[in-house]
Amino acid sequence: MKRVIISGGNFVNKGAEAMLYVTANECFTRFDGCVCSVQLAEGFFEIRSLEDLNRLANSSVKKMQSSGKIKKLIAMLEEYKRADLMLDISGYELCSKLGNYPTLRYLFKIALCKWTKTKAALMPQSFGPFSYDGKIKYIIRLMIRKYLKYPVVCFAREKKSAEDLKKIAPKANVRISSDLVLQNSRIFEAAKDFFQDSNFEIKNESVGLVVNRRLYEQYGHDRILSKYIVIVNAILEKKKNVYLLCHATDDLNICNEIKKEFENEHRVVILNEVLSCFAFESLVQNFDYIVAARYHSIVHSYKECIPCVALGWAVKYQELLGLMGQSKYVLDVGDVSDIVIIETLERMDKNHKVEEETIRQNLKKVQKENCFDELERRLRRKNE
Repeated sequence: MKRVIISGGNFVNKGAEAMLYVTANECFTRFDGCVCSVQLAEGFFEIRSLEDLNRLANSSVKKMQSSGKIKKLIAMLEEYKRADLMLDISGYELCSKLGNYPTLRYLFKIALCKWTKTKAALMPQSFGPFSYDGKIKYIIRLMIRKYLKYPVVCFAREKKSAEDLKKIAPKANVRISSDLVLQNSRIFEAAKDFFQDSNFEIKNESVGLVVNRRLYEQYGHDRILSKYIVIVNAILEKKKNVYLLCHATDDLNICNEIKKEFENEHRVVILNEVLSCFAFESLVQNFDYIVAARYHSIVHSYKECIPCVALGWAVKYQELLGLMGQSKYVLDVGDVSDIVIIETLERMDKNHKVEEETIRQNLKKVQKENCFDELERRLRRKNE
């Protein structure tokens, strides 16, 4: 594979950023002389090393390449013609929860691979539900059935995702795989030359709170803000400090909103900066545990054996925590009572040291597999 398109990543969301770094590193390691073309909203950016990717992450060049829709479409077609392989690392895009447009955009990339005879693989991500609205739902379902059989493999992160995908696209090459960031144990070593630690000093007896604007979208602003306030008060009751953390740039306003509710409480500290995925994972080691609404903030914590109380809004949270033996710490904030939130936090506060060991043992099992090994096997078979 001499030229690989990596699609679905970005630098706004730190989970998407982490998947981008891991995928690029695996491509450079496995495919001799590989050049990666990173597909962002602004266009395509060629990289030949992790250093190139890091420069892209920290530059303003990616903001300067925006152009008209027709030019973007032509550039996209030309880029796909040149590529040998397209790897999609979207965390959660092929589903009806986000509306029709993200699904159509997603399917167009696979259709483009088919038209240009570029191999495609869908790396570990969540799929479904597929409950689309309006008359277009019939067209979308037909498109999913037609185009999802093209990729050499469709890695589903959850059993439920795999089942839903097989129902709507029976001929799709579906395989269950845990998250590619969680599996990967070597990206820190590969990125050590340009990785910068955070300068934040975390006090002892501290808990991190990672918010997510999607909870506002799913359940309403006032309801979720009230839940965040309950969580902060419950942690403060345990004589601990609370650090408000961002795992995506569009969550900064939420952190500021929560801090405003506790503006005279010095134990509630806002880290008013979005760290790189590496700096976040390094920082999280300093907490007793975290309360998290961002999927990959939980993944980064588990990689450091830090326990989490998950504020879930999709099946992916339940299955991730189940994988790590932590099912009792998932809260569906859509209908959970304040009492259950407080009881769950009390349980975590008492048992977080024990849970660290449980996570450590399960992490060893998860990291015995690597979805890129399976991808290589399937590509070889395709070429035979």
